[in-house]
Amino acid sequence: MAHAKAQSRKGGKTQRDMKNLGAPLPASPASRLHLFAPLRLCVRPLALALLGAVLLLGATAAGAQTPKLSVLPGSASQFQTLSLTGENFTPGAALWVTFVSPGGEEILYISSDGPASVVVERDSRFTLSVVPAVDFAGARAGRWRVTACTFDSSECWEATFTVRP
Repeated sequence: MAHAKAQSRKGGKTQRDMKNLGAPLPASPASRLHLFAPLRLCVRPLALALLGAVLLLGATAAGAQTPKLSVLPGSASQFQTLSLTGENFTPGAALWVTFVSPGGEEILYISSDGPASVVVERDSRFTLSVVPAVDFAGARAGRWRVTACTFDSSECWEATFTVRP
């Protein structure tokens, strides 16, 4: 079969290759893999692009967490310090903080200079501390509510806590 190895001058095919164009595929698994090589070259970038999109969406979703207020401890006496913490807020945002008594009285957070806003730190958090008997003169025992709102009040977040006698 010396003629089977001879090269044709057109297209670089052997005479044997030209004869077997309609022949069934070889049975060897290794030789079948070569048939899928162009497909692998197309699928691999597509799979990498899809993986990148999923990771990007996951990172975006994780980065866009909902702001949250919490008060610790959730139940305290009038003379205990309560810590109000905000998480996942826009850094640099200024918020009005209002405490609402069980009777519905609203008490705006104030500093020594008067009504004060709370500015969110670069880590997307803020914390302030209050002692009900000191900061809410005549504070009543019961379930309290605290809200943190943007200056235009377009967005507000809420948490609750209990003041014990």
